[in-house]
Amino acid sequence: MRPGTLVEFKDGLFGIKAPQNLAVFLERKKRKKDFFVVLHTVKGRREVKPQQVSGRRFTVEVDPGLDEEEMTARLKALMQEATGGTFEEKRGSEGELDERTVWERVVGKLDGPASVEDVARAWQGEEPTKGDVRRMGEMLERCKRTGVGFFERRERGRWEPIPVAAMKGFHAAMEAANRLRKRLVRTVVVEDDSGEPWERLEGVPIAAVELEDEERTLLEAFVDGMERFVLHDQWPDDVTPPGVPVHTLLGQGWHRFLEWLARDWTGAQQVTVSSAMVQFLVDSGMRTTQDTIRLIARRKVLAAPDFDWETPEEIERWAERYREPAVEASSDPSFYTVRSDLRELETYTIDPPDAKDFDDAVSLIRHDDGAATLWVHIADVSHYVEKDSRLDHHARRRATSVYLPTGVLPMLPHRLSDDLCSLREKVDRLAMSVRLEIDPAGDVVAWEPCEAVIRVDRNLSYGEVDRMVADGVEPFAGLEALARLMGTRRKGLDIETGELRIRFAESEAMRVARREGLEPESVPEPAEATPALEEPPEDDVGLSIQIKRSSPATRMIEQFMVAANEAVSRFVHGADVAVPYRCHPLPERAKAERLNGQAKTMGLEVRIDLPEESGGSDEADEDAEEEESGPSILDQLKGGKLQLGGFAATETLGKKEAKDAEDEEAEEEADLAPAIRGLAQLSAEERAAWLRPFRAALEVVEGIKDERMRDLAYFKVLSSLGRAFYTPRNLGHFGLGSTSYAHFTSPIRRYPDLVLHRQLRWVLRKDKGLDVSQEPPHMAAYLEDLCAHSSAQGERAERLERDILSCCLTFESRRQEWSGALGGIVSGVTAGGAFLTLPGNLEARVAVRDIPGGPYEVDEYDSMLFKARFGGDNVEEEELDLPLDWREMEDPATGEIREVRLKLGDRLPVTISERDFVDGKVRVRLTSGG
Repeated sequence: MRPGTLVEFKDGLFGIKAPQNLAVFLERKKRKKDFFVVLHTVKGRREVKPQQVSGRRFTVEVDPGLDEEEMTARLKALMQEATGGTFEEKRGSEGELDERTVWERVVGKLDGPASVEDVARAWQGEEPTKGDVRRMGEMLERCKRTGVGFFERRERGRWEPIPVAAMKGFHAAMEAANRLRKRLVRTVVVEDDSGEPWERLEGVPIAAVELEDEERTLLEAFVDGMERFVLHDQWPDDVTPPGVPVHTLLGQGWHRFLEWLARDWTGAQQVTVSSAMVQFLVDSGMRTTQDTIRLIARRKVLAAPDFDWETPEEIERWAERYREPAVEASSDPSFYTVRSDLRELETYTIDPPDAKDFDDAVSLIRHDDGAATLWVHIADVSHYVEKDSRLDHHARRRATSVYLPTGVLPMLPHRLSDDLCSLREKVDRLAMSVRLEIDPAGDVVAWEPCEAVIRVDRNLSYGEVDRMVADGVEPFAGLEALARLMGTRRKGLDIETGELRIRFAESEAMRVARREGLEPESVPEPAEATPALEEPPEDDVGLSIQIKRSSPATRMIEQFMVAANEAVSRFVHGADVAVPYRCHPLPERAKAERLNGQAKTMGLEVRIDLPEESGGSDEADEDAEEEESGPSILDQLKGGKLQLGGFAATETLGKKEAKDAEDEEAEEEADLAPAIRGLAQLSAEERAAWLRPFRAALEVVEGIKDERMRDLAYFKVLSSLGRAFYTPRNLGHFGLGSTSYAHFTSPIRRYPDLVLHRQLRWVLRKDKGLDVSQEPPHMAAYLEDLCAHSSAQGERAERLERDILSCCLTFESRRQEWSGALGGIVSGVTAGGAFLTLPGNLEARVAVRDIPGGPYEVDEYDSMLFKARFGGDNVEEEELDLPLDWREMEDPATGEIREVRLKLGDRLPVTISERDFVDGKVRVRLTSGG
């Protein structure tokens, strides 16, 4: 190898990824006993070990006498040529075989797949030596990946040369692709901040290119290949040029070409390949924003254990065997006999407007003395999903439905979740119902579950019920008044946070317009858009995100569901039958101290002083009155799913670290559940003492006038509370102030609810003297593993939901109003930088290296970034008009005075510098003004 030879080095070395891992060989050096190879790379002169240089050599050479700048320019030009396939690799020397040379000689001599020895024999024209066979085997191994090289690997170690037509077709396709790329990407001259001109690549709107039919077909092949890469996060071997079985020959690669095209067209050189391809798909107008987010969602689901993008056909077919209850009853008069006939009750479901799985309904009977009878009806899923059946194994593995912005991944097949188990109006449905007797003060004084058959009068939406409540329409006004009365008797915490809702609103006209390079305002409005939450987006990013706040109707249903969950939990527990409790443990002192420190830094008069733990009572004093009462944490519930602890992980950790921490926490909670004390182990006086400081803190938070600071304070309080989880041991639910709580109301979408239904049915039938098994369906020992699995699956589902929501927020941030300076509020501080919440609830990160004045340290509670005590002189600050004046503040952990640069709650002007659409990450940089 002589100076000036173009070589390839190890992918990723010096942070240089393929296809930029080409270099010019300069010389060999010996240092002590080791040899090194000196190369000129795109990052300048580098020394590498000989084994880090691949065996590939190319026919072109570079004058080794060029200066550094000229050599870099020549190298970059050669990289473009390599991607376009305009130069070839060298033929092998005596010691090595070149695959093309071998292919040219043997392609007409071999009839079908051949062994290594047969290929070597055809190459030599005579009986090969062992060395010949060894070298041939080494050469063929370079073609072992499907679609790579001049030979295809077949079964049992046999090889077959690709047809001549495939070789010609590949080169013709690459030439056509490069011709099209030249039309899709143009070079423009721009000026940098200093006024110096420089060239950059930018994409040409697709319509402006005036494509021929063959070019459109080729463009669709580009798009299909990019979609396949985004979906799998790697190249499938069958992603090849149209009609060609090969994707890589002699350094020319279809995959590399698509990567370069995506980056050059979008200008996204610093993000991942997947993100650049996603941006190409959307910005080119070849795919809608919704289609692309659905593609990202599929990718993340494929990588998630125990979740599937679609329900297996076998499971769907299995569910089709069940018939409508009315049809069953007509052929079997005894079908309803074990059930209470509640079809005459006036019954309603109340759900979001787009709901399909109506799993709960309510009925109300008012009494003259002010008391009431409330019926809560829950779909009887356990009638269809029998223990240990195929449906049961499927449901148990998933353990939960996943509600993504792109759609629902149901725990049960659609025949059950959207049909037979969905409490649709005007048809008979099987239910597990619970009658709640409520006295005039709002206390639930008695309860009685039963198996039932019901008939819903109407399926209503929250919005419809809110309007009827406002107009005083019965029974809805009475139901809402009852819920408010019951709320005054609850003993938990009162937290209200919003829920982000996604609306995809991209019409075909919008997508075509973007492909043609039109401005959003020139696009005609679609005749019929996706049902809106409030208003359509003002410009074309294909979606809008809004915060959905709780309403009288949502609070009412949540209040009733919690009451039903508590009643059934107590009923089954009272029968001495195992229950998969939904527990929320007592807060940890370390987390309370962290909250106190962060609140002090933020200037909030919030302090959590937890009581000293005592022995408490072995059994919960369920009849005792607490010293204080107040509304519950219902506004933090979504269909009974308490969302505690998730924000703290995402605000201070990266995605991988947050995932690892959540998995660790889930395992620890499952393992330590028997050792954890909860509300159920405390007396009424002790329960009140534990809840009191959190109520006081929430009152302070509620009084914060600034909405964004109030939301931040709410999340900090939530992060100080533990995560709810499932366990067969009754620990109580701290957030709800409940001493016995289990999930009963959503068996369509949560497996623990289904288990509780089976346990309840066994108790009910045993009490009636009906024929039941000697043991209940699920014993406590079985519930240990089931609860751990369900807890872990619930957290994985939340993580998926959160990840896709982050992707949606990243797309949302492309609106015009996000293009300038934005006001971010510091929501997390780490040694690596700061996390900020931007308008619209987008989370972003500014790296510590981009904060002038470092090096820095962080306090024990991660609440402030202050000047490092050691580490040399501080870096010269940039001349920016930043609201980052040094402040002397007390370290909340040590009491020392620190020179603080930024802290929780600070507002900083930033601009978005980088978006990763697949990971849903946004990087920002500090800017002047704002």
